[in-house]
Amino acid sequence: MKDGCQQKMVTLNASWLKLKFRLSRSDDNVTVPQPVHQTRTGKHGRPRKNVDPKVLHEAFQTGRRIPTAVLASILGISRATLHAQKDEMGINSGYSDISDNDLDHLIQEYRQEHPTAARSYIIGHLRAAHSLCLQ
Repeated sequence: MKDGCQQKMVTLNASWLKLKFRLSRSDDNVTVPQPVHQTRTGKHGRPRKNVDPKVLHEAFQTGRRIPTAVLASILGISRATLHAQKDEMGINSGYSDISDNDLDHLIQEYRQEHPTAARSYIIGHLRAAHSLCLQ
């Protein structure tokens, strides 16, 4: 520790995001990374809330199934704001883009190994092993 200042390592931890930074008690200019920041638009009403694109891309990666309501609550924004930010950034968290032939092939492989598997088991396998989101 330099100049007798006390430092403390702080970790912000959510199931999908880990941020580590140092806090120093002697520093007046301590900055904490914020995934959401507000900007004034010059129009009437509340300031616009902008979400860090890296955070959104990380949260909506294929295979991550974070409910939109939960993510919006963690970020401190509404679901409508979260959906609007996703649309602006071109993030698609809908159904997986897979051809019928490829899907049929994956299902046939699974059915060969598990001939008595029902529909729900097949869908669970496709979600877990192949990170597919299907109707």
